[in-house]
Amino acid sequence: GVYHVFSLAAGDIANPLYQDPATTNFRAHPSVRADAEAGDLRVAAKTATGATKTYQGVGSDIILTVYSGPTAPIPIIRNEELILLRAQANLGLNNLVEASRDINTIRVKSGGLAPRVYTTTAEALDDLLRQKRYSLLFESGSRWIDARLGEVDATAAIRTAVERALAAQNLTPDVGGFGHQAVDRNERDQRGHERQEGSLGEDRDEQP
Repeated sequence: GVYHVFSLAAGDIANPLYQDPATTNFRAHPSVRADAEAGDLRVAAKTATGATKTYQGVGSDIILTVYSGPTAPIPIIRNEELILLRAQANLGLNNLVEASRDINTIRVKSGGLAPRVYTTTAEALDDLLRQKRYSLLFESGSRWIDARLGEVDATAAIRTAVERALAAQNLTPDVGGFGHQAVDRNERDQRGHERQEGSLGEDRDEQP
């Protein structure tokens, strides 16, 4: 695969995603373990138990152990992800047999799980997204994209969590739609007022 590399040498930077497990503030959402299949080796390899911390009303004692130290590399893309992307492409082409082969390769080799037989592309897609979640855990922001792709319930949960976090800071998604930049509510209201005044002014100018 291709990786970002880090160093403690002068002029270099350390891995920004690494924190000492004994003092780390990073916590995984409780669903990371709750949603995993029993015996998934990736969960054991990438998480551990620490002190419970609460953020925006959600508590978790799951710390992330993906990176072994401050110079551990961060993947840009790995062969494991490429295999899953090929499966995803084949599902889009309704090639269930080929997609199933790649999904099961990751299940067995990375997760230590038994292979599955999928009867529909929807069933295979659901498991594909689960495999991507655990194979790419704490490596990139792909989980958000994958949730929007196929996990409607997860998308709704993420939307609710983001909106709750924004509300706690008196912020709201921009008027352009969910997923755009957040703005202060007072600023948003002022924008709306200015738009309204502008449109009224335009209407008055157009009158004879």
